[in-house]
Amino acid sequence: MKRYFHILLLLIFIVGSFCILNIEVNTRQCVNYDCHSIKLPLYLKLLGFFDRHYNYKNLVNEIVRGASSEEERSMRIFEWTYKNIKRVPRGLPVIDDHIWWTIIRGYGTMDQFSDIFTTLCNHAGIKAFFTDVSTKDGNSRYTFSFVRIKGGWVLFDPYNGVYFKDKNAKFSDIDSLSSGNWKSVSLDKEPRIVTDYSLYFENLSYINFSLLTRASIQSPFNRLLFELKKRLNI
Repeated sequence: MKRYFHILLLLIFIVGSFCILNIEVNTRQCVNYDCHSIKLPLYLKLLGFFDRHYNYKNLVNEIVRGASSEEERSMRIFEWTYKNIKRVPRGLPVIDDHIWWTIIRGYGTMDQFSDIFTTLCNHAGIKAFFTDVSTKDGNSRYTFSFVRIKGGWVLFDPYNGVYFKDKNAKFSDIDSLSSGNWKSVSLDKEPRIVTDYSLYFENLSYINFSLLTRASIQSPFNRLLFELKKRLNI
């Protein structure tokens, strides 16, 4: 009798799992900033998520192979992003979907450069996120990547291949940037002309460093925590 009961429970579990995994869910894609939802079964969305996660891990392992410190791993990922991702070529659409497909396409917008860089940093075990920083007058915004190195937050500009060092040739953290103790360092031999970074560094005290962007929730564990907190309003 117990055997039949176990078989019944197993059948209920299989049928229940099948029904749940076939629930229709949505994913979003934007083409030239025109966004629309795409319907797909839950199991397909889950498969896609895990496929992207392991692709990120595999790519990151190749990029940081042999690098031991946070600084070296961050710089390897930063250099890889700037070298392999190009600005949107004229005539091609701006597509916003999963950032893995941006890596595959090989081109992106300013925020997508930062999304790629910080996503790969998180998969390398380095806390990172990206956000826009406004000037004090609110008239201009610029996207920066924030990376946690040796307990401090360090800024990168992946779109222009620029990072920042202090007078001691160390990465400039938030305090150094806010106080003017920084100089820009470019990956290009002939740096591109960019905006005045100091206008944005004056306003760094308003950044929320507990900010969660999709770059920090692309691993299964972090995504599970995010979804639980979202559902429970924590």
